[in-house]
Amino acid sequence: MIQTLLPLKITLSHFMSPSTQKERNLMSEVPYLSAVGSLQYLAIMTCADISSVAYLAHFNSNPGPEHWNVSVTD
Repeated sequence: MIQTLLPLKITLSHFMSPSTQKERNLMSEVPYLSAVGSLQYLAIMTCADISSVAYLAHFNSNPGPEHWNVSVTD
């Protein structure tokens, strides 16, 4: 069985992005871009079946806690 990065039936949206300055400050300390970039490198260099990384990259400009939690789950 091949496992992918995202669990089945998970839905992320831009509505989950931080909307207050306090939430933005909190997320500014989370290495979301670095994590997504590392996953993209891994997918390209190893041909791993983690194509869902492109889905996570849609939220690079303003990721929220839900986006981060999905990117670091196994």
